[in-house]
Amino acid sequence: MQYHAHSCMLSVSENEVTIHVLSLSCFVICCLFVQVEEALIRRKKQELLERYASDALQTQVEESKKLVGL
Repeated sequence: MQYHAHSCMLSVSENEVTIHVLSLSCFVICCLFVQVEEALIRRKKQELLERYASDALQTQVEESKKLVGL
């Protein structure tokens, strides 16, 4: 493959183009993987927060009931 840009000529083999396309594809896939992984981690943290916050809140309610004699 040859590309002409103004007066200079750039020669790039098909193998080089293929390598660059594959490298770019790998980079994009890695970026997407990281985004998915981060989203899963955020979701798990939120689930744990809700679970333990609920447990802590239930404990506080029970302790409050005991204090007021219910």
